[in-house]
Amino acid sequence: MRLILLMGACLFAVSGRAAPGLTEAEAVQRGLGQPDIHTLLEARRDAAAGRAAAAGRWANPEIEYSNEALDFDNGTAEERYLWLTQRFNIAGVHGLEREAAASERLAENARVDLKRREIAAEMRRQYYAAVAAEREANAMARWRDRLAELASAVANRARAGDVSRFDALRLEKELALVSGEALDSRAEAESAADRLFSLIGSEPAPLVSGLLPPAADTVDVSAVFAAHPGLQALEAEARAASFSAEAADRRSWPELTLGVGRREFEDPDISADGQLLSLGVEVPLFDNGSGEARAESARFRRLRAERALLETRLAADTRAVLRELRARRGAALAARSAASGASLVAIAETAYEAGEISVLELIDAHRTELSTQREAVRRARAARQSYIKLQLMKGEL
Repeated sequence: MRLILLMGACLFAVSGRAAPGLTEAEAVQRGLGQPDIHTLLEARRDAAAGRAAAAGRWANPEIEYSNEALDFDNGTAEERYLWLTQRFNIAGVHGLEREAAASERLAENARVDLKRREIAAEMRRQYYAAVAAEREANAMARWRDRLAELASAVANRARAGDVSRFDALRLEKELALVSGEALDSRAEAESAADRLFSLIGSEPAPLVSGLLPPAADTVDVSAVFAAHPGLQALEAEARAASFSAEAADRRSWPELTLGVGRREFEDPDISADGQLLSLGVEVPLFDNGSGEARAESARFRRLRAERALLETRLAADTRAVLRELRARRGAALAARSAASGASLVAIAETAYEAGEISVLELIDAHRTELSTQREAVRRARAARQSYIKLQLMKGEL
């Protein structure tokens, strides 16, 4: 019987255990797995694939039929024509157009990858904003409760005549201020969590990832260049412009139109039929693609310049973010050390009990301790934001 009761107690404890928390990686995975986000990204890929499939098509063949009739005194004469014509480009323009469209498709796919990275980075920012807001709200709640205990104790001492009524009133007003700040902090924490779980399309769950990011000593800038979708998109767009410029330049070559057909003639006296063959040559006198070739050549040069400028900026931004991360992480560690050190409040409360300091100094100690706790959270969040920037540059999902 005792064994059964023990097993039942164990099962109850397991069933009553809190649900596992949500890590940053799980939050990003859930967010990116949402059907709407998947559709948003894949629709752009499909549109680019459709444009690539539509590019460089041959002109459709044309079928023409005509029937001409003339009425004479002795009867009717009829003449019938049936034509099948096809336009041919012998300069390879269609192949170049397909190459350009394929490069544009690669560029759009790179842009989609960049958008995916940015969405993941925004999810990380919202995740750690919720973590930081929850920690600040908890810190405010703890200090409000501690100040409430102190205010109650001082009020009792004031009624007994041990301390001044001024001290009790001053602590009462300070408690009201801190209570208001605690309510604001809790509302902000709930709003931050609401924004996060709405963004990732998930039910609320405890957030368990640490706020302070890991250290990052070095970053391979060449690896950042090689994997950055923005650079890949500009490179692909430049190739597309080069192909388009060559295709436009080749429009100065003539196109041929080949036709085959059949002719039938009938009148009251005779009837005849025969085969038809035609060959037409376009004379590219006015529309010869010179303007388009010039525009695409200029676009190619612009895109190459944009890529070079982006590469230079990325190198500088990567080094800047790395320096920023080191500085912010160091500041966060210092703030955390200060927050976890010796408590000013305990010393101040003991000194106040002994009559060594005034109530204003006691309140200042409480405020300083609270500010230290909140500053540690804010410093850690700032360091995390820098780390998220670095993750975005490196392409981590």
